[in-house]
Parts: sequence; C-alpha cells; structure tokens
Amino acid sequence: MPQRKSDPKNKHLDKVITLAKKHSDDPAIEPFIRQYYDDIAEEDLLQHAPADLCGAALGHWEFGARRTAGETRVRVFNPDAEKDGWQSPHTILEMVNDDMPFLVDSTIMTLTRSGIGVHLTVHPILRLARDKRGAITRLVAPGEGQADALVESWMHLEVDHQTDTDILKKLETELRSTMRDVRATFSDWETMRTRVDEVCTAVEQHRAFLGDAEVDEGQRFLEWMANNHFTFLGFRVYELVEEKGEDVLKIVPNSGLGILRDAEAKISSSFLVLPKDVRTRARSREFMIVTKANSVATVHRPGYLDYVGVKRFDSKGNVIGEWRFLGLFTSTAYSRSPRDIPVLREKVAEVIRRSKLPAGSHDLKALLHILETFPRDELFQSTTDELFETAMGVVHLQERQRVKLLMRRDSFGRFFSCLVYVPRDRYNSQVRTKIQNILFKALNGKSVEHNVQLSESALARIHVIVRTAPWKLPKYDRRALQQEIALAVRSWQDELKDALVGKYGEEQGLKHFVRYGNYFPVAYQEDCKAKAAVFDIEQMDALNGDESLRMSLYRPKHAPLGYLRFKIFHREQEIPI
Repeated sequence: MPQRKSDPKNKHLDKVITLAKKHSDDPAIEPFIRQYYDDIAEEDLLQHAPADLCGAALGHWEFGARRTAGETRVRVFNPDAEKDGWQSPHTILEMVNDDMPFLVDSTIMTLTRSGIGVHLTVHPILRLARDKRGAITRLVAPGEGQADALVESWMHLEVDHQTDTDILKKLETELRSTMRDVRATFSDWETMRTRVDEVCTAVEQHRAFLGDAEVDEGQRFLEWMANNHFTFLGFRVYELVEEKGEDVLKIVPNSGLGILRDAEAKISSSFLVLPKDVRTRARSREFMIVTKANSVATVHRPGYLDYVGVKRFDSKGNVIGEWRFLGLFTSTAYSRSPRDIPVLREKVAEVIRRSKLPAGSHDLKALLHILETFPRDELFQSTTDELFETAMGVVHLQERQRVKLLMRRDSFGRFFSCLVYVPRDRYNSQVRTKIQNILFKALNGKSVEHNVQLSESALARIHVIVRTAPWKLPKYDRRALQQEIALAVRSWQDELKDALVGKYGEEQGLKHFVRYGNYFPVAYQEDCKAKAAVFDIEQMDALNGDESLRMSLYRPKHAPLGYLRFKIFHREQEIPI
C-alpha cells in the first residue's frame, strides 16, 4: 500500500482522527473522516481546530447512522461546546440523502432566497451498507466493489449565524420541501422524457387543422428539448372546459410528474386569475406556447421556470386542454445559434424575409447579429410579429448615441419585457437603477429583474423584466417612458454639450466641448448648472498672452438680494484663495 503523503492537510487530519478514536471505537470512523474531508480545500481545513473538525464529523456520522430508504434527514443547529463537544461561529446545516442531481445547488438556492450566505461546504458522496432498519453496517471503501451498496450524499454547510429558533425551524422546513422537489424531479425524470415521445405521437392528429409545417417544427422542438436542452422539472395534463360561462383549466387526475405531482388542487389557479380577454388565447389554434411560469424554480438554479404548453385538440380542431412541461432551458440552449434550434430558426427566417433587406447588405448583417445576440428568452417567448417589430427597431437605431426603449407584454399579462439601449459611455449601475425604478413605477411592478449586455457596440443593452399583477394591467405611454429614461441618463456633460451648441452653433460648440467638456471637477458640476459653465468657458477662452487674468462679480439668477458670487479666471495655474 503506497505511503500517504505527509502534507499539512493530512497532518491536520491525523490529529482529528486521533481525537475521534478517543470518542469512538467504531472501525469505520477513520475511513469515514478521511472520505468526509477528502474534497475540502487545505486552506479551509486548516482554519478549523482539530477538535471542531472531529466534533462535526462524529456528530454527522451519528446523525446519519440510521436512515430509511428514500428518507431525507435534515437538521439546522448551532453547536454548543458543552453539549456537542465542538463549536462554530456559524450555524450548521446537515443533510443525509440518496445521491441525486441538483442537491447542492438547490440547497444553496434555498439559503440564498432566505438571504443566508454559505461559508463552507463539505459534501462527500459515501457508499454504505445498511440493514433493513436503516442502520449503517459497513462503510464501503473507494474502489471496493459491492453491488448492493447505497450511494448517499452527506452534506455539511456552515452558514450565516442564526439565533432565532423560528428562523431555524423555517429554514429546515424549506429545505425539506426543496429536497422533496429534487427527489420528485429525479424520480420522474425518465417518465417526463417519455411524455415528450407520447405528446409527439399524439399531435399527429393535429395536422388536419394546424398544417404539416407547424406540427413538424413543433415535434422537432420537443425532441430538441428532450435531447439535453431542457431540464424537466414538472409535467401535467389539463382539460379546458367551460363552467358558468368561464373558461377553466382542470387538472387531469394522476397526470402530474416531478414538481407537478398531483396535489389537492383540481384546477389551474394561475389560469383562473388571468383577465378574461387574456384567457381567450387558450382557445386559439396554435401548436404551443413558450413563456415563463409564475413560480420560481426550487431545483437546479434560480430563476422563473420555463413553461412549454402544447395544446390538445379534439377531432374538430377545438382546443380541449394542454400538455404542460415545466423546467429550465439548459446552458447549451442559450449558447447555440437560434438558426440551429427548431421553431426559433423559423422565426428568424421569417423576420429576415419580412425585412426585405438586400442580401449582403450592412443592414442585413446587422439584423443577423441582433437576432444571434438577442436575449434567448425573448426569442422563445416572442411571436414572429413581436420579434420583427423589436429587431427592426434595433436595426433602425444603427448604433446612434441615443436612448431607445422597446417593450413587450407577456401574452398572459404577467410581466413586461423591456429592452433599453443607452450610449455605452453613459451606462453604470446608477443609470441602470434609475431605469429600473422608472419602469417599475410606471408599470405598477411587483418585482423587477435585469440583465446587461456590454460589448464592442457603442450602445449598452439593459434587459429589464417587470412582473405585474395579471388582473391589474397598467396604462403606459412607451414614448413618454423613453423620454423619461433619456432625461434620467443625461449627464452634466450632455447638458453642457447642448448648451455650447445652442450658444455657438454645432461646429464651434462641439469644438468648445472637446476642449473643455471633460475638465470640470465633480465639485464644480455639483455646484454649477451646465448652462452657467458656458459663460465660464467664454471667459477662459478669452484669456491669452496679453490678458492672463479675468474676474467676474455677479448675482446668480433667483438668488436673494445681497447675495453675490465672485470668480477668478487665470490662464496658467490655480490661484490659492
């Protein structure tokens, strides 16, 4: 057997194991501790005292010593030196689970939603043997074969210190709920993928009233999703019926999978709150709807769930319900060219055809670049008409240094997607916050998200999503909002440029701006309006070899009587006061 390296990490672990053997005669303790801390970085391990590392490992081993099949063991606590034999400045989260995808990222998502930061993650994957009562009988060594060994995830996280017992209980409840969603998703993963094949077969009968082209492309899109481009988290079948003159989406019993496993609800509550005019779209003849769901993902990664609803028709072509898939498009779905993705490639081709731009022209190349770099969710969710209008609006902008606002309302009225283009040299986090606040207020928002694209383009693109109450759609004027944003992002230098052009004309005004515009200190800008700076520039411009000093005694406009200001202009250097 090769000799183990005597590095600082292993020396530290040797001390931990020596302490552990004083507290336990279990022969599995040493290999358990070595596996437990195997992947932790040396610098993180050395920051912890051996006694605390020993106490944490032994406590977790004891906590996970008995676990029934399919059970998730969770506890959130603050270790006490007297009670537990170890201590930590942080709150400790421990879990023992069957090994499944998305455990760590889903756990951290839950903590992040609660505003709790993570300081350390210890996550060994252990192979164990348990008896019928769930008690550990053996720890299987790495590389040792045992067909009936259980593969388990043991998770130890050190998080921001919490002392409120209600917070600790709430966090534990939320983590159990998240783990149920992870388990349901993992258990039903293959079944949900099978549903894609079943739906592709079922929609064959829709050719008579949707046409071959739409059905073919829709089937290819579903197959593309199933080919590792969509993380399936939930599936359910709905029936569209009329009750008391109102359209209602009823849940087909026992059809739910993953996070949509059948609960007590019998109808779609999210559909019920939509305005009547919005609900009418459920009756329209179209293959499917791709949008964002109302709910935030609890599994895999943060963000609102992607919703793909494939419509169900009767033999006469009437909509009778939908097959609903919930999940998240994968990173490859966002990185691939839209011209390689079913449905999106048809939208892109149609936008190019409608543009009637000459082949090889600069404008056509610009349009292609816009579509290739367009926010991917917008490509998925926009109709061809909406995409054409927005894309051509960007083409017409043609890198001009001005503000442009393009807006799209979600087909269900749940959010507004706003693309804001501003000159890149004016963009900063303060400008983005101003824009978000303007849109949030004007659209009666409930929440707001943003994404920024900065490239070699002269324009920065800010994608703002404002979520609204679907039953309370706001009235707004896009042009007025665009003007308000344009005013909000104007800098003192912009005001100065306009004032100089107004005073001297465009050619001379711009020359003066190039010479003086970027040399006024911040304190001056805060104290003087840009229009007042025009007079000062005039005085400075008049200075020459014969006249190197000028003075100005004046009363500012609207200043009280007796209030005077005095300025000195000197050509060579600052004059100490």
